[in-house]
Amino acid sequence: KPLYFVAIVQDITARLEGERALQESEERFRSAFEEGPVPMSLPAPSGRILRMNRAFADMLGRSEEEIVAGSYREPTHPDDMPASLAAADRALADPRPQHFEKRYLRDDGSVVWADVSLRLLRDADGQPLYFVTIAQDITARRRAEEALRDSEQRLKVAVESTQIGLWEWNVRTGRVAYSREWKALLGYGEHEVADRFGEFERLTLPEDAVHNAESIAVYIARPEGYHTSEFRMRHKDGSLRWILSRAAAVEVDDAGRAVRLVGCHLDVTSRKQAEE
Repeated sequence: KPLYFVAIVQDITARLEGERALQESEERFRSAFEEGPVPMSLPAPSGRILRMNRAFADMLGRSEEEIVAGSYREPTHPDDMPASLAAADRALADPRPQHFEKRYLRDDGSVVWADVSLRLLRDADGQPLYFVTIAQDITARRRAEEALRDSEQRLKVAVESTQIGLWEWNVRTGRVAYSREWKALLGYGEHEVADRFGEFERLTLPEDAVHNAESIAVYIARPEGYHTSEFRMRHKDGSLRWILSRAAAVEVDDAGRAVRLVGCHLDVTSRKQAEE
């Protein structure tokens, strides 16, 4: 008969707690990945998408099965493929997330702009597993930027063709940003007029400057609508030019006084001479 048993007891509490923590972490990641509002995908280094969440599929207007069955290259806009592949190459060499912007093609052919964060995950042996891709839809922002560029270009063409001089005046500091066209109205080059209010006073006929100063002071105290005035300014060649000025307050202080004005000057000398 056996006299006794020999038992060896090993404390595996830490291991079990680690396994439990890992499982909880994986469940939290799975929940955030699958149900989160941010588009995410897990493409393999080969290019095939292993997993993706509902938000990513919705962003592309495609089904999850359709995307997973293909590769991450398929929804990418052809013009952005070089940048996308270059980011993947950087991620293979650099553990830090790679950030770049790219276009995806939706199933209906429309374009989605995305701000993409790409990071490579490796296994315990250091071998690449898959990329974690987080894509933020920035289509609205890009369209707004393009619309702004188009608007600025149209304004630039309009200003240059009509010879309207633009200016912006900070009432508190006295700094005035004069456009190139504003300086050209009076025969001056880009660097011949300093960005300060004193330059306007220097070039304006003294009696007209006094009247305009009184008028603009009233508008600054109560900026409603537009301020319009006409006065004479001295051209670089010594001649006098009649200027039509129209301005509006774009910033006011707590007391309701204008602190920043934006306006334009137009040479109306020919009109004034015709009236005379």
